[in-house]
Amino acid sequence: MENRMDTQNPVNAPRPAKKKKKVSWVKIFTTTALLLVFVFVLFRFVGGSLFKKSESGLLKFVTPTYAHFRHEISVRGDISSSENKDIKCQVRSTGGVMITWVIDEGTVVKEGQEIATLDSSALIDNRDAQMNTVAQNEAEVKAAENNLKTAEIALEEYKNGTYKVNLQKLVSAQIKAKEERDRLAEYLQHSQMLYEKGFITKSQLDADIFSLKQAELDLRAAELDIYVLKEYTQGKQLKNYESDIETATANLRAKQRVHQQNLAKLRDTEEQIEFCSVRSPADGKVLYVNETNRFGTSEFLVCQGAMVRERQVFLRLPNSSKLQVTADIHEGKISYVKRGQTVEVRTDATGEKVIRGRVIKVNENPQPTNHWMGNVKEYRVTIELENPEGILPGMTADTKILVEETPDKKIMIPTHAVFEHGGKYYAIKKNADGELEAIELELGHSNDKMVIVTSSNVDENTQLVSAAFENRERVKLPELPAGMTSSPDIRPERPAVSSKEENSAAPGMNAGGERPAGMPEGMGGPDGMRPRMRPDGMPRGERPAGMPSGMPEGMGGSDGMRPRMRPDGMPRGERPAGMPSGMPEGMGGSDGMRPRMRPDGMPRGERPAGMPADGNAPADGNAPADGN
Repeated sequence: MENRMDTQNPVNAPRPAKKKKKVSWVKIFTTTALLLVFVFVLFRFVGGSLFKKSESGLLKFVTPTYAHFRHEISVRGDISSSENKDIKCQVRSTGGVMITWVIDEGTVVKEGQEIATLDSSALIDNRDAQMNTVAQNEAEVKAAENNLKTAEIALEEYKNGTYKVNLQKLVSAQIKAKEERDRLAEYLQHSQMLYEKGFITKSQLDADIFSLKQAELDLRAAELDIYVLKEYTQGKQLKNYESDIETATANLRAKQRVHQQNLAKLRDTEEQIEFCSVRSPADGKVLYVNETNRFGTSEFLVCQGAMVRERQVFLRLPNSSKLQVTADIHEGKISYVKRGQTVEVRTDATGEKVIRGRVIKVNENPQPTNHWMGNVKEYRVTIELENPEGILPGMTADTKILVEETPDKKIMIPTHAVFEHGGKYYAIKKNADGELEAIELELGHSNDKMVIVTSSNVDENTQLVSAAFENRERVKLPELPAGMTSSPDIRPERPAVSSKEENSAAPGMNAGGERPAGMPEGMGGPDGMRPRMRPDGMPRGERPAGMPSGMPEGMGGSDGMRPRMRPDGMPRGERPAGMPSGMPEGMGGSDGMRPRMRPDGMPRGERPAGMPADGNAPADGNAPADGN
C-alpha cells in the first residue's frame, strides 16, 4: 500500500525524460566550409609574405668545389684466375654421377693426388658382366679358328690326297679294262681259226665276240670316269671346300669383331672406373665450382652426394699469381671504358689497401639478360691485377675505373644542383638579397656526382639550391619553345679518353666514341649518345606530321606526342557534333566526352517529364520504376 501510494504521490512520481536537441548537420557543414574558406584566403593573401622567409630557410644549399676533377666508374666484380686448371667429370652418364667424397675447398694438393671420388658401383657391375662376355667371345673365336683350320686341311686333303687316289683308281681300272679287251680280241682271233677248222661251234664263237664287246664297253666306261673326275668332280669338290673356308673365315672375323668390341667396352669401363678417382693435374689450391641460376640461387653445390654431369667442371686449380676481375658495366657507361685504363681495386680481405689494375678487354656483345631486369644491357669488362697479394679467386671486388682526371683544379658542383631547361642548363642561385634567381651555366665533363662548370658566373662562395629541378617553379625561367621540356638529367660533352689503346666504338656510337653528326647534345639516350626514341620510331621532342603546333607535348598519348584518342576515333578534348557546348567535359561517359546514358536512352542528370523536382527518385536516381 505504501509503495502504491508513493507512486501516486506527485512528489515521488518519476520525472519525464528530457528531449534531446536535434543536431543540425547543415549548420555544422556550413560552419566547417566557412572556416576552410577563411583559412584558404588567409594563406593565399597573407601566407606568401609570412612564410616566404621560412620557406627559403628550409631549402638546402650547396657551394661549388674547387678541386681536381676525377671521373670514375664504380662497379662490383668477381675475382678469378686468368690461368685455371679446370677439372671436369669424365665419367659418362645420362643422369649424372654422384660425388662420394671430395677434398675440402682451399686444400693445397700435389700433382697426382686424389682430390675426389665418384660413385663407381654401377661401373664395377658392368665391368664384371663385360668380363664374362669377353671370356665367352674368346671361346667362340677359338672355335671359329678351329673350323677354319679344319676347312683348310680338308681342301689340302682333297687336292693332294683324295683326288689323286680316286684318279689313280680310275686309271688302274682303265688299264685293266684295256688289257682285258686286248686279251679277248686275241682270243677271238684264235676262236675264229678254230671255228673255221671245225673245232668249236658257232655258239662258242658268238660268246667270244660278246665278251670282246663287253670289254670294249668297260674300257670306255673307265676312260669316262677319268674324264668326269678331272672335268667335273674335282672342280665341284674344290668349290665346296673353298666355300667352307670362306664361311669359316667370315665366321671367325665376326667372332673376332664382337670380341674386340666387347674387349674395348671392357677397357672403356675400366677407364671409366679409373675416372671415378679424380686426381689433381698439377700443384695448386682446390676451389669448388658452384653454379647459380639467373635468380642468384644455387643450382649446384660441390659436396658429398651431389650429382655431377658429364664434362661438368666442378673443381678448379687457379693460378693465384695471375688474377683478374670481371665486372658487368651498364650500357649507359660502357662507352667510357677503354682498354688500358687504370683501375683501383679494393676487397673486404685487404680493407682500404688499393690494388692496381688495368682494363685488358671490353666485350663487344652484351651479357645475356633476364626478363626481370627490364631488358637492361650490360657489357663484361676484364681487369688484370698487377700485384694480387692478399686476395684469392672467388672474392668480390669493388673496382673504380679511372676514366679521366684533370691535371688542373676545376670549379665543380653536384649534378643535382643543375637541370636542363629548353636545351640549356640552369642552376638556382641565392643572391646577395637572399632571393632566388636562375642562372644559366656552361658545363664541361661530368661523372655520376659532380659536373665541371666552365662559365664564370659561379665561384666557391656561390650558394646554389641543392634540388634545383624540384624548386624550378620558385624562379623565373625563359619560356620553353614549342615541344621542349625541362629535365633533371644533364648530358654535357663526353670526357675524352687519354689512353692510346682504345676499343672499337660502343654500340650506337661512331668509331672513336663520337656523336653521330647532327645529333643534339642533350638528346642522347641512357649512354648520353643515342636519341630517345618513341615507340613509333620518332625521336622524342619532335611532333609527328599533322600534329597541331600549339598542342603541348604533354597532351599526347602514351608516347608523349600524339593526341589521346577516344574509342570513337576523336581526340580527347573535342566535343562530338551535337553535344551541348555548355555541358562540362567531365559529364561525359567513360571516354570523358559523351553524356552518360540511362538504360531508357535518356542522359543521366535530366528528369523525365512529370518527375517531381524534390528529388524523390527511385534507387537509380533517374526515373520511377515504371519509366514515367
